[in-house]
This record gives sequence, structure tokens and C-alpha cells, in this order.
Amino acid sequence: MIDPTRQEMFTAERGAGAYLNNRRIRVSTVKRLEDSLVATGFPSRRRHENINVHFYYQLAMLTHGVRRAGAAAFR
Repeated sequence: MIDPTRQEMFTAERGAGAYLNNRRIRVSTVKRLEDSLVATGFPSRRRHENINVHFYYQLAMLTHGVRRAGAAAFR
């Protein structure tokens, strides 16, 4: 995914890792959900019909919060 407004390019390949502008990125080393901030990208349209909204609520109650950001602005 390319975000031209931030000059960022995200790439990933199964078994090869994920990168931001050709620099390796990794998941957090935080061990407990209670100490984490979670990000997601499920669709906002018809979200009441999406099973993910149930998980979103559970994560919001267990963590510091859930952020929804991403490529929706490019649609």
C-alpha cells in the first residue's frame, strides 16, 4: 500500500516480513493486551452486520484503545 500524503510505502510477503519504505517493521513485544493499543481496518459500512464489530468491542474493553486508520481515505 502506498500513502502519497505521507510518502510511505508498506509492503509484505508471507515468510519474508513486512516493510515501511524498505525498512523492516515488526510487531510489538508487549505481552499483555491490557498494556497494548490495537489497530484494525474492518469496513465501516454495514459494520453492524460484520462479526468483527463484536471483537472490536471486546478489544476496546481489554486494551488502552482500538484505532481504525488506513486506506479508507484513498477509496
